[in-house]
Amino acid sequence: MTQHDIVTVLSTCVIGFSVGVYMYFAGFVPQFLLSDATTAAQYDVFTVVGEQYGGCARASQCAAFQLLSDGTLSFVVGTNPPLIGQLSRSELRTLQAALSPTVVQQAAESVRSQDCISYRDGVDYYYEVTLDSTTYVLDTCTTALLSEPAAAAALDNVWNYFTMP
Repeated sequence: MTQHDIVTVLSTCVIGFSVGVYMYFAGFVPQFLLSDATTAAQYDVFTVVGEQYGGCARASQCAAFQLLSDGTLSFVVGTNPPLIGQLSRSELRTLQAALSPTVVQQAAESVRSQDCISYRDGVDYYYEVTLDSTTYVLDTCTTALLSEPAAAAALDNVWNYFTMP
């Protein structure tokens, strides 16, 4: 090995190490730094996750959202980047009042539906509502959500946060 080869190998290692350290701190680490909005308590107290399904899946245009107890709202449509927003305190209180434990428990009861909108290429909605560490599954097709109009209307308003101008 000549001196030129040794210098080339050492400079390659130094540059590779430097680029690796930079990539680690500039790209990898920031993705895993947790903000205040993603603490475990935020997920246990009050969380609503909503997803559309049905005819929108053919065009990969089904939307989904996640609402945390502090009002932080993440909204995504298909494969687009997520939109992040914040519900006002009054909107959040209205939603929490409409989704009381007794109402959510009644709305989570299973029903048998022969005529769901998603069967005819329409859109149905699936929700996971977490109240005090208990998760309830609500669905416009397979649970009694539509028999609780205040809860259904409150959840519809969350969809309107990003879809209405």
